[in-house]
Amino acid sequence: MDVNDDAGCLAERGALASIASKLAPTRIRNPFSRAQKMSEHRKSLRIKISHESIGDCLGQTRNLSTTGVYVKHPLLSALPRGAVVYGQVQDLPTGAPRVRMEVVLVDAEGIGLRYL
Repeated sequence: MDVNDDAGCLAERGALASIASKLAPTRIRNPFSRAQKMSEHRKSLRIKISHESIGDCLGQTRNLSTTGVYVKHPLLSALPRGAVVYGQVQDLPTGAPRVRMEVVLVDAEGIGLRYL
């Protein structure tokens, strides 16, 4: 008697797919994913934006997504499109990472940023 008598009946890779579905996810998470979960409870988060031309500026997040964020503060509208800034969400229970972002939208109220 063989160890697995019905090996011929099993779908190829069926067992592997079943096992793989129980493994921990391996995708790289967005640095603001924790902030994104918190935004479900809070409409907006404070974020510190840093750039050599304006120094540090505390703005409010709006439209936080996995690819970018809109930050509302009138001082930020002085930044040109293409400028690279650093952002760090404030007031989290643990320290948030400092994230490099590019300005992709500028209007009178603030800037739209894309994560780099």
